[in-house]
Amino acid sequence: MMKIKLLKSKLRKKGIKLRNMISPSQHKTKSMIIVNKILSLEIFRKAKNVMLYYPFRNEVNVLPIISKSKNIIFWFPKIDWAKKCLVAVKYNKKFKKNKYGILEPTSRQKLNIEKLDLVIVPGVVFDKRCYRIGYGGGYYDRFLKQQKVFKIGVCFENQVMPKIPHTKNDVQLDMVVTEKNIYTKISS
Repeated sequence: MMKIKLLKSKLRKKGIKLRNMISPSQHKTKSMIIVNKILSLEIFRKAKNVMLYYPFRNEVNVLPIISKSKNIIFWFPKIDWAKKCLVAVKYNKKFKKNKYGILEPTSRQKLNIEKLDLVIVPGVVFDKRCYRIGYGGGYYDRFLKQQKVFKIGVCFENQVMPKIPHTKNDVQLDMVVTEKNIYTKISS
């Protein structure tokens, strides 16, 4: 277990470095390619309740999805500090930084995960089998384990590795979308 933790830590640093190498103009272009791919997915077009995230530290900017979508209610992750878990909070156009510096909606209206049709998940490193490494807090994994919801990871192609280590606590996503590819879950 310690070996996996150490390996994940090294991969996390590498993924952040790779993501930060993307220029602002490339970031904008590649993010829009990813957004357009998501908008074209049938699972997205049928969705009524979708959870996005506010981009942090050069993550893929998925926010244009909001202005390009009709008849979808958007939700964002917010950390419940007392329970040490993520909750889905209704998008209200107003955001406030949490103690990690991540912007969260000021809304208090929550939604149970089983009501979500789709969750767009950020991360630092992904693999072609749709596993991810985030910042190490485990918030997304605990949240996503609660219910069967379609999970799409988003990242830039340079953040995708052939295979990353995972444990029983890591949730395999259904799909990972980059500016170059769409990877779908395969059993490992």
